[in-house]
Amino acid sequence: LEVRDVKSKLTPFLEDDSVTNLFFDMGNVHLLDSSGIGFLIFTSKEMKKKQGTFGLFSCNDLVTKIITSTNINNVIDIFADENEALTCK
Repeated sequence: LEVRDVKSKLTPFLEDDSVTNLFFDMGNVHLLDSSGIGFLIFTSKEMKKKQGTFGLFSCNDLVTKIITSTNINNVIDIFADENEALTCK
């Protein structure tokens, strides 16, 4: 999927104030480029505006390396799996 496709599908959730927790399953993401990084940061900011929670789970080794080398893990919660993400409270 392209970032613009994901963003268009996600926009209703970001605009819905009742959505306070949002987690992305990154299990099928094999590469994260600058547009993907920008999108993750954008989504994080939008969720923080409504005092919500945003996180990623099931990142493969390459995606984890990209996330940590760009320090995204300092602004977005990273979880090992879905269960860990859902019990983060």
